[in-house]
Amino acid sequence: MNHDLKPGFAIYFVSLTFAKEVHIGGFTRFHDVYVIARTVEEAEALATAKYAEHVEVTRASARLALNQVVATYTCLERSPGFAEGCFHEEYEPSQYTAEDARRLVDDVDNFVKGRRDSYPSPKALAERFRQVWASFGYWCPIGQQWQKVGLELLEKIGNRPHTLGERVPFDTLDELHGLNGMFNQTRGDVVNFAS
Repeated sequence: MNHDLKPGFAIYFVSLTFAKEVHIGGFTRFHDVYVIARTVEEAEALATAKYAEHVEVTRASARLALNQVVATYTCLERSPGFAEGCFHEEYEPSQYTAEDARRLVDDVDNFVKGRRDSYPSPKALAERFRQVWASFGYWCPIGQQWQKVGLELLEKIGNRPHTLGERVPFDTLDELHGLNGMFNQTRGDVVNFAS
């Protein structure tokens, strides 16, 4: 994948210190992350925001990375600021927000666990799941491939005959559970959430 930085953006190396130990490949209070931003301050803020929902960040220190060639980094596309700071395929804005995507993950999880309040049948859930997932654009080939496979399987689930009140077959629940995991893992790679 070949991406270039947009004018005014640069790659920063940000060192973070956490208030307590967290598990990132092992237990640690320190972590380094690459960020694409316009300034040191913006890089520190983006890196802090990425981890703030999981742990308190007590210190963030950014410096310009020595290497500014996007294509030489592994997984830079998962870095904060990538969607804003790199040229990539443009997508129409989705009508769904990041919060809508999170709620869908919870709805699918509840359905698999037997709570059918929001969606009475696998068909109804599969249709909604397809509608939301199809509206998202991914810059990452893995996200694009998982989306393609997921949408095909959701279409099959939606086309299966189900009667309201009928017990949902285990294979359908298992497939929904797996698709939910795929969707959840790639939510961070969506480039066109609604504001």
